[in-house]
Amino acid sequence: MAGSDSSALFDVVAKTRDGKAGQYAKITCACGKSYEVFASGGVNGRPLPVEPLRRKFQRAGWIVGSKRTKHTCPVCQTTLTGTPKADPPPEPTPADRRAILEALEIVFCPEKGFDDGYDDGRVAEEKNVPRKWVEDIREQLLGPIPAPPVDHIAEARAALKDLATAGAELADAVEAANKARLRVADQLVVLSKHLEEVGR
Repeated sequence: MAGSDSSALFDVVAKTRDGKAGQYAKITCACGKSYEVFASGGVNGRPLPVEPLRRKFQRAGWIVGSKRTKHTCPVCQTTLTGTPKADPPPEPTPADRRAILEALEIVFCPEKGFDDGYDDGRVAEEKNVPRKWVEDIREQLLGPIPAPPVDHIAEARAALKDLATAGAELADAVEAANKARLRVADQLVVLSKHLEEVGR
């Protein structure tokens, strides 16, 4: 980094600007933009040291580098630090929408759903379009995918099977309870006899 010699970092020129003669320091960015600040009075005066000039340029929004070629203007700073915006996702054209809808109407029924082997992904693959286009158009124009139909006979058979299993478990539990009740009764008889003998 340059010391007190401002000419090592900036272009210092004697000139008259707005009727004011003096020396002006100019800073230049790699993009070509430049900016001037007043450095000293009189064309033969000694220019300000580096630090006061650095502060003037920084107040103007510049980054002062260690060399003449390392300065950065405010515009370039914004370009370097800004986050580039992502391109918006493509939208289907009217022709795309018609083609997708026609394909969907062949393989999708709002009441029953897709034909076997079909879904949004397969339609998108066959039409060579994004899957999201197919999903959006189906939702907007044909509706959501319906829930699978309930097989009430199969559900009733499953419930009957569960009921039979629960009934068998209950019967086993009742039988075990009865056996336990009989054991308790037998032990009460034995206990009663022993208590009678103790009381004699």
